[in-house]
Amino acid sequence: MQIGTAAESLDPLSADCTSDRQYFAPGRVNLIGEHTDYTGGLVLPMAIPFQSTASIAPNCHSEYEFTSDHFSTRCRLHPNEEVNAIGDWSDYCVGVLQQLRNRGIEIAPFRLHIGGNVPIAAGLSSSASIEVATLMALLAHAKATMTVEEMAILCRRAENEFVGRSLRIGPKAVVSVLERDPRCMMITLDPDTGEKEPAILKKVAQAHDGMAGVYGAVLVEGTLHKGDPVEVLE
Repeated sequence: MQIGTAAESLDPLSADCTSDRQYFAPGRVNLIGEHTDYTGGLVLPMAIPFQSTASIAPNCHSEYEFTSDHFSTRCRLHPNEEVNAIGDWSDYCVGVLQQLRNRGIEIAPFRLHIGGNVPIAAGLSSSASIEVATLMALLAHAKATMTVEEMAILCRRAENEFVGRSLRIGPKAVVSVLERDPRCMMITLDPDTGEKEPAILKKVAQAHDGMAGVYGAVLVEGTLHKGDPVEVLE
């Protein structure tokens, strides 16, 4: 896998080979049941008028290529290459590709470009919409079909098994990390005194892009205790 900078115009598909096709998937909000969907609870989601787009075209250079309007990096990989998550935005697209290859679906070289207007890391399922749009584009490119239920399961696996890392906390509990959690002014309040310390939020913004937590799904239940060791699982 090669990661570089997409220096040219962010409309890369018009540059070579044949014409491209574009696929869309919306973001979503949960009307009820926020954070219960990945722990086995009930949830009522609703699509919103923001969407991710995936434009795809054949690639004359015998490789898979991923670019985005929102990120400057470009990911390239060979069709026979084994891939792993690398912490790049393209992991979401590559994870979908890997899941399709695991199912035995042959996919010819392509150029995939991600666009759209779903706010990133705002709790509106930007990663899920990117995965669904990518899946629709890759299925069409491969002339393959899947049911809606199969698509949902594949995208969930792409994020949980490829993108998300898992943590073992204490001797037993295992949690899958799903996405980073943007923080607000509440973290500046001392829980004992209620006094504000604005420097905390400023530090979070500078050091962690405004993120100071993660959402996770419980894979193995267990009792947690203060001081338990935390291990990142491969």
